[in-house]
Amino acid sequence: MQIDQVSSFSYFGTVVNGNNKLEEKIRERIAKGNKTFFSNRTIFRSILVCRKYKLKLYWSVIRPVVVYGCEAWVFEESIIQRLSVFGRKILRKIFGPTKKDIGTWRIKTNKEFYEVINHRNIINYLSQVINQLDAQNFCFMISLFHASTFFEHMCSSSGGQNCITQPLVSSH
Repeated sequence: MQIDQVSSFSYFGTVVNGNNKLEEKIRERIAKGNKTFFSNRTIFRSILVCRKYKLKLYWSVIRPVVVYGCEAWVFEESIIQRLSVFGRKILRKIFGPTKKDIGTWRIKTNKEFYEVINHRNIINYLSQVINQLDAQNFCFMISLFHASTFFEHMCSSSGGQNCITQPLVSSH
């Protein structure tokens, strides 16, 4: 039986590679976000759908596709930059250009986007996800602490009987 050696492969939607670099993973997540956006482009191009609902579609469908698995990412400046560029690109497609004068148009600035979306950009969303996970892990650790304290209390109150305090395998 021969086993092929590969430089990277996809496992549960995440790229696994030998050098453990995130660049390939981020590139794949952004590509999947682009595919999701372009599969819904008729909605995003429609003048019948207001910007409010286009934003909701972006926030609830496209952005989660891009940040899937972010709990294990190490955020370097280049990764933050790539994700920010992707988010602004989608926002520019949703909002389009701004009319400056009669017959002239301009692209919205990044500051204008952040004011319009109330600073709900992709990087702030990532920090909320990470903070929420940290809070959940903290609560889990607290519950483990309470469980171990309860277990110790039960063992000490019963004089150590009926408690598993000895190793399962004897060292003899």
